[in-house]
Amino acid sequence: MIAREVVPGGAMSRPMLLLLGSDLLLWTGFFLLVPFLPEEMTRLGHSGTVVGAVLAIRLLCQQGTMPLSGAIADRWGYRRALLTGLGIRVCGFALMAVVTSAAGLAAAAVLSGLGGSLIGGAFKASYTAAPGQADLAARFLWLAVADRLGQILGPQIGTVLGSFAARAWVAVALFLAVAVATWLWLPDERRRSRRPLLDNLLTQFRNRPLVGLVAALCGYWALQQQMSVLIPLAAARLGAAGGVGTLFSLSALAGLVLVLLLPRIRVDRLWRPIILAQAVTAAAMAMPVLVHGYAGIILATLGLAVAAAVGQPAMDALVGILSPAGARASAYGFAALSFGVGGAAGQLLGGWAWSHLGARLPWLLFALLGTLTLLVLQLLRKGVDAHGTGS
Repeated sequence: MIAREVVPGGAMSRPMLLLLGSDLLLWTGFFLLVPFLPEEMTRLGHSGTVVGAVLAIRLLCQQGTMPLSGAIADRWGYRRALLTGLGIRVCGFALMAVVTSAAGLAAAAVLSGLGGSLIGGAFKASYTAAPGQADLAARFLWLAVADRLGQILGPQIGTVLGSFAARAWVAVALFLAVAVATWLWLPDERRRSRRPLLDNLLTQFRNRPLVGLVAALCGYWALQQQMSVLIPLAAARLGAAGGVGTLFSLSALAGLVLVLLLPRIRVDRLWRPIILAQAVTAAAMAMPVLVHGYAGIILATLGLAVAAAVGQPAMDALVGILSPAGARASAYGFAALSFGVGGAAGQLLGGWAWSHLGARLPWLLFALLGTLTLLVLQLLRKGVDAHGTGS
């Protein structure tokens, strides 16, 4: 069953505004802290392999558990799941402020990831179901604007703060602010899923178009996660570790400009921006080989930003269209497996490649992976068109 409905109401209802504002604060808090983690771990003497492993643990705990956390959100209600996830992530970020060992940082990564897991599916499902007349394509364009504003502000605030511990405590404060706002003003859902958790999970595995999309996008997320591995490590090797925040803000600013300038996505043509995003992602990975020095790193950063701006709203809208209304958070949680599995594999592979393959081969490896993923998406697109998701 394909869900296309949007709850009727005003063009921009109070819950939508609250969720957009919360999204801005959440992305700001995340990006004023996590992009600086590789630099901090390197300063503490940890190897590139350890850096990649800790980042992969966080990502896998977050995205890899989202099918279950999404099913939990459908059972509990989105508001309750959001509040629980925010509390767990606050604990993870607070731990990052005080630990220095690899084991301690891994534990903080686990808490941060599990908290983000509960937040992710519940947030997107709540936003999809909130009152408002805009269709899903328009809704997720607005959400992309909030995402990128947070990604611009976060690294700049983190750069100003200087100390990693200070960044962590400010991130804690922002997540606490969102928790308070959610508790006070986000309405609780009147209807919740009464289906067993296992039934909600099995529904997603039987959704063949969604399963195919999730599998194919693992390659996309493996490349996108090099923003947190290869790009910071390459910048540090070039003597520009202090420019990591600038790189992330540059990426987000480019994405924001594109989101605002691109024509509105048509719900019946969602595959086109997804295919284009993958092509740009693959090309971005080749830039540091074709253009030497810091300029190549900037071009790779901009390429990934362009791909995310073009593809992410379409990906989120496509998942919403493919999701049954009674298991919407479960569908978004299941879709996050592509981010969790692909992203974690990309972070592990990126950290290992940086430690063992020198300065150029890691980029060529990921460019090849991006090309293969593009071919798979093209094949999947032809197979899924019959389900009415657009070309």
